[in-house]
Order: sequence, then C-alpha cells, then structure tokens
Amino acid sequence: MFWLWYVPRHLSPDRRAQALAGIPGSHPLEAALAAAATGQLPDALRLCAAPLSGQEENQRVLLRAALLTEAAQIPAARTLLLDHLPLCVHDQWDRAAAALLLAELALAGADLSGALAWCRVADEATTYTAARPLRLPSDLLRARLCAAQGEVTQATARLQQARRRVRNPTDDLQWRDAEAAVSLATGDPVRSVMALATAQAATPCALHRARLQERRQQAQQAPSGPVPRQPARPSRIEVILLSGLHLRVDGEERASPRRRPHPAPAGLPDPP
Repeated sequence: MFWLWYVPRHLSPDRRAQALAGIPGSHPLEAALAAAATGQLPDALRLCAAPLSGQEENQRVLLRAALLTEAAQIPAARTLLLDHLPLCVHDQWDRAAAALLLAELALAGADLSGALAWCRVADEATTYTAARPLRLPSDLLRARLCAAQGEVTQATARLQQARRRVRNPTDDLQWRDAEAAVSLATGDPVRSVMALATAQAATPCALHRARLQERRQQAQQAPSGPVPRQPARPSRIEVILLSGLHLRVDGEERASPRRRPHPAPAGLPDPP
C-alpha cells in the first residue's frame, strides 16, 4: 500500500495529499490515485489503462502495477513489471521502484530468495542520487524480509536503521507499517497492533485505513511468542528408467529419452 505515496512521482506534496484524500486532479494519474485511495480499484485501473508519453508512461506502468497488486492480480502485476524493467536501465528511480515492487510480490508469495534478489537490485539502484527517496522503503522491505527469514536481530537492526531516515509524517506512516509487520513476524502481536493503530489514525487514505484494520484484526488473533519457521521443502525428484530416461520433479514429468543407438554399418549383421 505504501506505493501510493510514491507513484506517480511528478505530483507535488499538495496534489498528492489531495489525491490520497480522494480528491481527483486534472491529470489521469491523479484521478486514478484518488479512485484507489477511496477503494475504487476497478475505476483506478481503468483510469490508468491508456498509455502516456515519455516519463509519464513509466509512472503509469508503476502505478498500474501497484494497483494490480492491491487488487490481488499478482500474475498480471508481475508480468507488467518484468516487461517494463528493461526500459528502466537509464532511470534509476524507476528501476528501483520496479525492483521493489517485484520484491514485494515475491515476499507476498513466500518466495524469499526471489525477494532478496530483487531487493539487491533496488539497493544498487538507490545508491544513485535520483533514487534516494526510495532508500526508506528499500530498508523497510529488507527488515520485513529478515523477519520472514527468522533473522530477528537483523530485522530489528534494519528497522532501527530505517528509523533514522524518517523525515516527515508520510515516512513515519511507512515505518509504523513495517514495524507492525516485523513485530508480528517475530511473535510480538501486541506491538504490532499498537503500530497499526497509530498508522491507521494518521493516514488520510481510506484504502490504507481499511488494509490496516484488516491487519489489526489478524494481529489481535495471533498468538504471542516465537513464530516457528517452516523449513524449505526440497524438490522430490524421481528417475524412471523404463522405456527411456524420465525425470519427474515434484510430480511434474520432464522426459529426456535416451539417445537411440547408431545403426550398424552396412553389410554387418545386427547385434544380438
């Protein structure tokens, strides 16, 4: 949800505040943002469906990917971002934003190695001055990833490191949001509920408030104490040697027939 605080990036703070409060502006992306902020995701997706030109097209793609994510259309969001990423080679802000969104999708799908790979792409991009505003969400995402991996000490350290980057109420909202996720992942639902309540009272975005309320209810039902991690399940590989070589990985058959023997030279009998 924090992506609505960053895309489209050309908006001034005042115009963004209006859009997040549900007041549409004259630009189609402002109208899409305002519709999303009030929970009208189908309208928001419709408003940012038409291609734009130049830099605005990059912002349209990123906003649309964020909205598809909010609408639980994860495969469509991932495909859109992967198709768009090669076009961001010379714009480090867009590259970092696309990588962080892909990391968010991977983390939501419990693909921790994929999330880490995309976080590293974002980390490299945010070393450039143009992408510095995305350093905070990058740090917060890494803190959540550490918590999901069971690395409690590193998650806490990264969260505190990110705290030093908080400069305004919007930054604080994002930090509280990440604090809630880390606290819940590390077995402290009480702290998670408190962070979510603080963020919920401060956000002007109706959709954000609704999402925070859902997470508060989940945190209130979560047990306290360490959260056991599920070990990664190795792939089950079966090798079948009847009628050629066949491989079956996790139940999916992948056949690789043996190479057929060379024919016998002319004039020689076939081998018995």
